[in-house]
Amino acid sequence: ATTIENSLIKDNQYGLEATGPGTLTLNNNTFTNNITGSAFISFNDGKSFISSGNTASGNGQNGIVVFGAMSTDQTWTDQMPYIVLNLTVSAGKTLTVNAGAKVKFNYGSFMTVSGDLNVNGTPANEVYFTSIRDDSAGGDTNNDGFSSGAQGDWNQIMITAGSVTNLNYSVIRFGSGGWPHYTNISLSGGSLLMSNSVISSGSTGLRIYNG
Repeated sequence: ATTIENSLIKDNQYGLEATGPGTLTLNNNTFTNNITGSAFISFNDGKSFISSGNTASGNGQNGIVVFGAMSTDQTWTDQMPYIVLNLTVSAGKTLTVNAGAKVKFNYGSFMTVSGDLNVNGTPANEVYFTSIRDDSAGGDTNNDGFSSGAQGDWNQIMITAGSVTNLNYSVIRFGSGGWPHYTNISLSGGSLLMSNSVISSGSTGLRIYNG
C-alpha cells in the first residue's frame, strides 16, 4: 500500500503514475507545473484508489487521469477533476461519485458501466460529466487557456445489461462523439434512474435500446 498526503509534486515530466495492484491513497496534495500531467492511475491490474482534497495548476493536464477496468469499488470526490481515458465499471463493482465531483472526458473517450454507477449530486453541488475543454466545470483542465466544450468532444457513457446507474443532480454534456451510438448516454439493458439532472449538447442526449 502507498499513502501520499499533504505533499507538493512539481516540475516533473509526469507528476505521478500508478499501475499494477495494491492500494493508493492520495489526499490533500498539490500538483504544479508537471509538463505532461498531474497523475495517471490505471485500474487494469487491480489498483484500489482512495483520494480527496488534491489540487492542480500549471500542469499539462490538471486532473487525475483514470483508465482501465475497475476491479475494486471506487469513490470519487470533489477535488481536482477526474479525466477519463476509457474506463469500465466492471460487473460486480461500484463507482460512487460524490457531490461536486467533476468527471471530464479526454477527446473521444468513453465510460462503460457493467457494474453500478451511483452519482450523488445535490442542488448546490451537481456532478459534471463533461469535456476536458469545458473550463466552466473544474477550471482549465487541459491547460490551453480559456475554452468551452463542444458537441462530440468525447464519446459516451454506455450502460450495459445487468448494470445499475443512478444519476441525481448530474450534468452530462458535450458527448456523443463516437460510434456506435453517437449519444451522451446509451442504455443497452440494465437499469437507469435519473432525477434532477441535465443532458445537453450532444447529437442525441439519451439513446435507449433496451431498458
